[in-house]
Amino acid sequence: MLLFLTAAGRYNAHLPDLKQFEGVLDLFALSTIVELMNVLHPGTYRKNGLSRLERDECAVARGKCRDILKWFFAHYDLADARNDSLVDGPAVYWEYLARHVQILLIYAANTKATNYHATLDLSHVSGFRNEVDRCFKGVEPFHKAFRSLQDNDMDIDSLAWPRDRYYMVRPSSKPGVPAYNTCGKWPPLLWICSNFVPWQVTF
Repeated sequence: MLLFLTAAGRYNAHLPDLKQFEGVLDLFALSTIVELMNVLHPGTYRKNGLSRLERDECAVARGKCRDILKWFFAHYDLADARNDSLVDGPAVYWEYLARHVQILLIYAANTKATNYHATLDLSHVSGFRNEVDRCFKGVEPFHKAFRSLQDNDMDIDSLAWPRDRYYMVRPSSKPGVPAYNTCGKWPPLLWICSNFVPWQVTF
């Protein structure tokens, strides 16, 4: 398991504990925020939209997060605590992301309908949905998860992951999984704290 230790040997409270599913959800939350950077950025809805530099920065960040997730799912499995059976880890992440998009669309529609001045202004519902479609164009795992939510008519009223669907985290059962390096240089998650020289990283 990936552990980040301070010089005193204590776990850093600001990084997810990937030994627990709560820590995995933290990783999912970070990735979801990065995936939706374009969609939630107010500049996206300006007349001229985001600058090329801003779009490139969002794209690079999304790529790094997807690298981190690929690394995680290449090295760790999620298992159902009820029957100890393995579940499709990447599908769990894409559902997590799709649930957030769906509830944001509901939030946007309600904001427009009530003309409520919300902290997060998503009153441009059509533009918001268009940006979602543009952001995930060709990303079939997301569309599959999003369609599944709609087909099953799931009543989602919270950003929280359902408590009855928590999983166990265990080292991968896949034999011979190679090391995965983000951008061919830094191990995933290491780039997050690469400026913290006193820290030790143990695999």
